[in-house]
Amino acid sequence: MPLTMSPTTPLSRAATHLVMSALAALTLGALATGVRAEPVAIDAEHEDLGNTPNLGKGPAEPRDPALLQTCEQWAGTNGVSLYSYHQRLIGNRVAFLSSCLRTADKGLVIVGTIGDDAPPKGGRKTAAFIARLDAAGKVLWRKELRKKGYATYEGMSAVEAPGGDIVMSAQAYYKPSMAGTAWILRFTAKGKQRWELILKGRGAPGTGLPDTYRLLDDDSILMEGHIYPTRADLEAERTFDWTGVIDARGKLVRAEIGKPQ
Repeated sequence: MPLTMSPTTPLSRAATHLVMSALAALTLGALATGVRAEPVAIDAEHEDLGNTPNLGKGPAEPRDPALLQTCEQWAGTNGVSLYSYHQRLIGNRVAFLSSCLRTADKGLVIVGTIGDDAPPKGGRKTAAFIARLDAAGKVLWRKELRKKGYATYEGMSAVEAPGGDIVMSAQAYYKPSMAGTAWILRFTAKGKQRWELILKGRGAPGTGLPDTYRLLDDDSILMEGHIYPTRADLEAERTFDWTGVIDARGKLVRAEIGKPQ
């Protein structure tokens, strides 16, 4: 099921980076510096789901409005905000991550954000949130996730893997005014964390910014999005295609920069 990022324009993304980029080191880390590779081709069956940089295409409404309504009601009752930019992908059947999904045993997985960026005294700071419910709506497990060194979070989407594992994507923000950093986690059906991966860069130039995530047949995760390879690219508002692959063990095995967008 689908997972995608918020509909920021190139200008707003550039402005966000410019405000804080001087405070963040240029960290390419595992990203392939200077690589100019062709992005992964996606066939026509998937194109209508928006699997293009920045979700330039895609259905305007979710594939399963009733499922979305069920998840929104549960989320609202429990103080959880769903990631709205993924709602149009709810109910798809091609393994894109989604913020609300029906599991093979007729249960639910709901992913979102809980808490407040600026809570009143005694309130909760934000956390990425995931809950697994059974077919009767009983919560089997739920988690509020935070990462040391980051300030705020967004829970985005998830997909059920063969065998019942849940792969989840979130955003971790080093500074609230900076771009988010992709944070991917995998849990067993019972909620035990198998692995996690957070991309390097902390939102600075050189950080890969996935727009879509898709679970592939070999249990790897394909990420497609955009990147400002250098500060000069950022200042010129010049984005490039970016492709990353996480293998079944949670290791980033591919990170390539493609054509200018």
